[in-house]
Amino acid sequence: MSDYLRLTEAPTWCISYPTCSVCCVDLEYDDDWMCPSCGTSWDSGSSDGDTGTLYGDWAGEPATGPEVTEDEAWRISHLKGDARAATLKRVREEEVRFRAAGIDRDLS
Repeated sequence: MSDYLRLTEAPTWCISYPTCSVCCVDLEYDDDWMCPSCGTSWDSGSSDGDTGTLYGDWAGEPATGPEVTEDEAWRISHLKGDARAATLKRVREEEVRFRAAGIDRDLS
């Protein structure tokens, strides 16, 4: 089970230093590149502008983090420890309230 953020579209690779174009954090490397915040993966031969593969598409299991807008992903990706956990909890609770009310969150 993962706590990766669920994005609506896969981000691109930014070559200035391998970063996720949505989360704006450095990618981690272990045979392939991966964003530590949203779990998007790029193969080792990726280059500037390549679109990654969302966590749920390559891992065979859904990401368990909340579905977020690109702005929310950037903000959450830069939080650490308790601040990140509290924000994830708040966004999940909002997601549940919207779903219970039959309202679709605008993730555009």
